[in-house]
Amino acid sequence: MEQNEEVNLEERLKSALWLSIGKIVDEETIKLGVNATPQFIGALTEMVWAQIETVSQDLESFA
Repeated sequence: MEQNEEVNLEERLKSALWLSIGKIVDEETIKLGVNATPQFIGALTEMVWAQIETVSQDLESFA
């Protein structure tokens, strides 16, 4: 895969993750009656992305 295609795929995956996390956060904030800032959703998305990268490296190592 070309470097440009890899970057494009990663951006699309991060966008999809951000959207999914945003929906989950919205549902939970409505239940709890609190607000979540876009910065919180972005930070949570980055944390989840980092965890996904770590788990994928572990899976690759132990495969």
